[in-house]
Amino acid sequence: MSDQTIHSILAEATSLFAEKGVETTTIQDIAKNANISQGIIIYHFKTKENLFFIVSRNILYNLTKHTKDLMIKNDDPVAMVSAFIDGFFSFAESYPLEMKILARSNPFLKLHTNKFPMADLSMIYNQYSNLLKDALDFGVENAQINNLDTDILTEIILSLFQGLCHLIALGKDVGSTCAEVKKMVTCRLSIH
Repeated sequence: MSDQTIHSILAEATSLFAEKGVETTTIQDIAKNANISQGIIIYHFKTKENLFFIVSRNILYNLTKHTKDLMIKNDDPVAMVSAFIDGFFSFAESYPLEMKILARSNPFLKLHTNKFPMADLSMIYNQYSNLLKDALDFGVENAQINNLDTDILTEIILSLFQGLCHLIALGKDVGSTCAEVKKMVTCRLSIH
């Protein structure tokens, strides 16, 4: 099978998982939309759970890479945190189906992410969250931002992002939310 067939399977799975959710999407649905047999999907991906894992891993990997590419252009910790926030919002704007999947079918609740190979999801998520935490730690260590508990602020921001995924899944426009989140976080980081 060609790379194009695998790409087509992943694209159709992404679309259906976003539209219907993982639970109600079947291998048959994906095969029908991809115009291939169910056997081809099973041959390449073995199970729907494994296919969902690969789709989820791709989403988290691409989100992490996109965010890191934005952050690396900055050396100021506040600018790095702003770039982290921008990364989430620009990724969400560019990939709304992927955000719907994270909201509708949270892979950390549906997959066994403590076992190989699905533990890759936890590893990638930790890389993503460490982008933010490292920027905050750098700012605290260099007295460029308030002395704060970087673990807690990281969790607050990531929890906010998870909630925003749900709004995106509901079709809500969160465009103006980015500026408000940046104002709120920047206010907390500012040394008074």
